Amino acid sequence: MPLGINVSANHVKAVPVGGLVTARATALRTGYRLHVWNVDLFDEAGDLVSTARVTNVIKRRKTAEEH
Repeated sequence: MPLGINVSANHVKAVPVGGLVTARATALRTGYRLHVWNVDLFDEAGDLVSTARVTNVIKRRKTAEEH
């Protein structure tokens, strides 16, 4: 289960209310316990409107044998 531990975002362009926004996420690191992602958001014209770095710690669920 991913648990967010950090989000840092920069908004560089406004999008009108009702405008379509598309996100593209790229994994920078997907280790056993830590995942770091870069997320870029684009408007309908394909212009960058926001960029973010998201860091999650991965909490593994216990199996039936571990309970």
